[in-house]
Amino acid sequence: MSDTAPAIPLQEVTRVLIIGSHRLVRMMKEARHGVLRDYFSYSSKSPEFIASVHGPMQCMLKGVCAQCLQWQIDPATGQRTKAVFACSWQDQPLDIIDIDNLDERLSQNRLQEHLSNLWLDLISDQ
Repeated sequence: MSDTAPAIPLQEVTRVLIIGSHRLVRMMKEARHGVLRDYFSYSSKSPEFIASVHGPMQCMLKGVCAQCLQWQIDPATGQRTKAVFACSWQDQPLDIIDIDNLDERLSQNRLQEHLSNLWLDLISDQ
């Protein structure tokens, strides 16, 4: 008798939740419509893909500061449809997330993160 759990047949998967960095979300979106397309199009209804949008957040008060403002897109046209507060709607349908906008928003903090890491490295060496 094997100690491994039985594999879940893909036909039984109804929802895929993606939690990770914006790079992982982008890779999963590309894979869903690329290499995974044949694995998740086994019926007229494919599983629901949901991704966590970990945008930059400051106030954590559900839309007060707008630091976490994130665009959504129309999957058919790729055009922006509306802006939402990522702090109040972190788990969004994968196909409507404007990942390019998320990349741009997260890049705003790169310099500050780099300087903080340099400072932490300096004080940890002392």
